[in-house]
Amino acid sequence: MLKGPGRRSGAFVAMSFRARESATETRIGISVSRRVGSAVARNYMRRVIRECLRSCSEPRGPLDIVIVVRRAFGRREFRSVCDEVGDMVSAAGGGAVADLA
Repeated sequence: MLKGPGRRSGAFVAMSFRARESATETRIGISVSRRVGSAVARNYMRRVIRECLRSCSEPRGPLDIVIVVRRAFGRREFRSVCDEVGDMVSAAGGGAVADLA
């Protein structure tokens, strides 16, 4: 998946995406390495990214998206992370995000 044609990188996260053939929905995966922090911190980062994805637009067309946290972030960086994720998703295309459960 990470060798796909679309890649974006920022201070906190990196995103890779690729178009899906014969599919109707966008799939999103979030990866946070153990090196980034404790289990509590990693789960917090996943929740923040999910919330950012809910509030931004979804790429047009069905895509596979993998978001990898590059460095730890906390509550003070929430807005910066959301802006970064939103910009990356917008670069992949616009629309409205599906349920991320």
